[in-house]
This record gives sequence, structure tokens and C-alpha cells, in this order.
Amino acid sequence: MITMLVAASPQSLHTDGECFTPLHAMVSDPNENINNVLHVINFLIEVEPSLIRAVDKFGRTPLLVACCNKHITLDTIQCLYNAYREAIHIPDTCGWLPIHELAHNIELEEAASVEILQFMLNIDPTVARERIDDGCLPIHHAIDKKATDFCKLLIDVYPESLRVRSSDGILPIHCALKADRADVVDTIEYMLDLYPQSIDATDRQGLTPFHRSAQGKRADIVELLLKYDPDAASKASRHRTNSISTYNLPLHLTCASGHVAHTEMAEVLFDACPQAIFAHNDEGKTPLDLARERETRHRRDPNESVLVYFLQTQQAYARQAQDIKTKTTIDKNDWLSFCCALRNNASLGSIELLVRALRSIGHTDSLPLNIACEFRSVKVVRYLTEADSLSEERLASLHLVHSACCGGNLEVIKYFLDEHISLVSSAEVNEKGELPIHLLCEAGKDFKVDIDSTEYIEIIWRMLLANPEVVAGA
Repeated sequence: MITMLVAASPQSLHTDGECFTPLHAMVSDPNENINNVLHVINFLIEVEPSLIRAVDKFGRTPLLVACCNKHITLDTIQCLYNAYREAIHIPDTCGWLPIHELAHNIELEEAASVEILQFMLNIDPTVARERIDDGCLPIHHAIDKKATDFCKLLIDVYPESLRVRSSDGILPIHCALKADRADVVDTIEYMLDLYPQSIDATDRQGLTPFHRSAQGKRADIVELLLKYDPDAASKASRHRTNSISTYNLPLHLTCASGHVAHTEMAEVLFDACPQAIFAHNDEGKTPLDLARERETRHRRDPNESVLVYFLQTQQAYARQAQDIKTKTTIDKNDWLSFCCALRNNASLGSIELLVRALRSIGHTDSLPLNIACEFRSVKVVRYLTEADSLSEERLASLHLVHSACCGGNLEVIKYFLDEHISLVSSAEVNEKGELPIHLLCEAGKDFKVDIDSTEYIEIIWRMLLANPEVVAGA
């Protein structure tokens, strides 16, 4: 059909240098079911050789246009390159090279992206150093759109790119913080391992990567950055807008933003810096004030906000930590407020505040550890264990594995198996003659844990391996 059309109207192949030629159309077609792509490309170039060098009104060669196609293949790229090798270095009117378009092509399948990038870098590794009109390198575009393998190729061929700022003062790590890709955490970790100082680099608005991430939607990115800088949640920003400097902790930035995911983000930040719950920014507002304002501004009832509820709850625990009478009062079940907080799944940040308060009055009872093992997460159990600097002998005497098994808390049991295996291997029967594994089986019968889950079966097996003699004797 194409042969017939060309024969009928050969002039249709000629351009004035500003047209979208038939060759441009062929390599930009998003339809993945085009037949004989390479045959048609070769035919068009053979009939009219000037097509391979023609540019459209944006100054794009066919090779550059092909890099925008969400179904382009390495074979097609190789074909276009072999027909016009100089095209890999020819920019469009904005300075974009084919490698920039490839890095920006978010819809192209990952394997094809990596193959094409490797092909380009094998031809000329220096294309990774090319900057467009706004000062961005290919890595600036790729970091929030492409897989970690793609980004690693660009970084490895030009490691100094992690230090290169765009015209707006943006480093590649700043670009990564807006990504929705699940694997961007791996990419950020790779970048920080190579250039750890970037965690403190500020953009033109005076925000570090951590402050930017606090305004985003990804709590997992915040958790990763905290591994590189555990004090980041306590560092205020000097955010500059229209020459006005504002003072905010990361928790303020989170609560002032409007993402649905910010309750999880707020919990991570509060756990890392509990004192931020009462901190005032430059306008004299607490994180709770900002969260309420945000809801009101969007004509929503603050009392129905999950984030507002979370902050109110943590403030209540924080006030308990400040009130000597409250923190030493025993309820009707003979429990301290601290124990109630553990039982009621208070945030780790609140637990830290309450622990500090109890220490201030000389309270050192380790009983709450049993409650934590039964009901809480590993991070709470680890914090309490490390806070009291308890020996293995003392931990064993508390029968913590029994407590974790009683609650069917597989996460904590796995923590003991991984980091305190002696507590499992030396476990003895409790006052009722029960071993931890007996209690875990009972928890399954009481539907506290899914006995058909792979995790449950694995933990039962590991407990048997850790203490076969005692189990056999029982």
C-alpha cells in the first residue's frame, strides 16, 4: 500500500524542512501492531534519502521522534542510527537529544528502555553529560520516570551527575522525591551511597531532600532518608518564598500539605521527632493547627480527618508524659498510663515520650515489654529493649517469646528468631507448663493469626529447629 501511495504521489515525500514527514509519522506511531516497520523505514529512506535527515517544526530528527514512541524497539533505533549516525548528537529546538527523550519516555517498557540506553552509551558515553536548555541532564528526567537499572546506567557512566544542578538549582535527588514508582527507593538509596552529602543539599527554596519528601506522598522515602540522617526530622527548614523565609519542621510541612497518605507520613515523622507535636513554626502554629487549617480551607470537617485525629491522640499522650500525676496513676486494671498506651497501639513517638517521663521519676519496671511483645510492632519492642539495655538473661526471665506467641505477633517472633535466637532456643515452660510454640498454636485456634499463611508455617518450623529437644520432651 505504501509503495502504491508513493508511486502515485512521489512529491508527498519531499519536505520544506519543517514538516512532519512520512518517516517521522512511521517512527512516532504508538500502535504496537504495525507490520514490517523496518521494511517500511528502509523503503522510505531508499526512495527519498533526505527523509532521515529531515527535521519537523520542533527541530526533531526521526531518531529523536522515535525515542518518544512508547512501543519503539532497539531494532528500529539501530536502523535509524545506521542510516544517519550523526542524529544521536542532533538536538531539537530546546536542546533535547534522543537520550533526553528516551529518559523522559515514561510509557516505554523497562527492558526496551534499558536496551536502547545501553546501545546509546556504547556509541558515545558522553551523551549522558549533555544538558538541555534548562540545565537538566538525562538523569534529571530519568530519576522519577525510569527503573533503577536505567538510572544506574546513567549514573555509572557519569557519577558526577549526582552533583549537577539544573538552572533551577535542582539536583537529581530532588527530582526523585516526586516519583510514584515503587523502585524509586532503590534508586535514591543507590544515589545516597555514592553521594551521601546530597541529603543536606538545599534547593533554591532552601529545602533539603528530606523536607521535600515530607511534602510528598511517600512515607517509605522518608524512612529511607532517616537511615542516612536519623536527626533529619528535627531539622527545621528555612523555606524561602518571594524573599520571605519561613521556619518549619518536617512535621509542619507534612500537615500543611494535602496528600491522603500524610497520616502515615506524620506517624513516621512523629516517631522520629516526638517533640515536634507541640512545636510552633514561624507563624506560631503547631502541626495540628496546620492540619485543621488545611481541612477547613478545603471545606472539610477537621473532626472527620484521620490526620487530625492522629495528631490529637498523640498530643493527648504527650500531655500525659508531662503530667506527673497522670503518668503515675494506676487504672482499675492496675495499669499505668504507659501500659495502656502500649495496649492501645500508641505511636512509637508517644511511647518514647512516656518512657522518658517514667525514667524521670525513677520507674524501671520492665513489665511493659511483655505487653509490647504481645500487641506492638518490632520497632516498639526494639526501642524498649534497647532503652533499658537489658541483658539476654534478663530478657529470658521476662518470657517475652511467650508473650509474642500468645498474641500471635508473628512480626515480633520473627524479630526474636533473627536477632535474639537464644530467647527461643532456651525458652522454658511458663507457670501453666506451656512452651511458646504451644501458645502460638493456641493463638491460631483463636484466630489471632492466619494458620494457613506462609509466614506462620515458616515461623513454626523455625521455632522447632531452634528448640527441638524441648519440643520433643514436651
